[in-house]
Amino acid sequence: MKVYFEVPIYESPWGGGNQFIKLLKKELFKLNLLSDDPAFADIIFFNSHQNAKKVIKLKRKYPNKHFIQRIDGPMKYRGNEGIKTDNLIYFLMKNIADGVIFQSFWSKNQNIIQSNYLHHNDIIITNACDEKIFY
Repeated sequence: MKVYFEVPIYESPWGGGNQFIKLLKKELFKLNLLSDDPAFADIIFFNSHQNAKKVIKLKRKYPNKHFIQRIDGPMKYRGNEGIKTDNLIYFLMKNIADGVIFQSFWSKNQNIIQSNYLHHNDIIITNACDEKIFY
C-alpha cells in the first residue's frame, strides 16, 4: 500500500493541519508507504478544499483509488467566502472522498450539522505536534 499526498506543505509554522500532514508523511516515509507519484499510490490524501481542481482531475484519472479527505471545523464564521469554502469542502466530501478524517469531535459534529451529511466512512484523528519542537 502506498499513499500520495495532494497537499501543499509548509516548512515554516503554518497551523495544525500542516503539522498533522507533515508528521503523517514522516511516519509513512519511515514505513515505506509514501509515494511521490499518484499513479503508483493506492490512496490519495487531500486536505479540506486545497487543490480541489487537481483532486477532481485525479479522481477522474484514477477512479478506483481511495481518496481520503481531512477536514477541520467549518469556515462559515469568515462570512460569504467561508460559506463558499465550506460548500466546496462538502462537495468534495460527498463526491470524491472515500473516507474522511475529522480533526476533532467538535469538527465532526459541526460539519455534520452544517452539511446535513454524515459520511459513511469517517474517523477522528486529532492534531499532534512534533516532539522535537514541543517537548
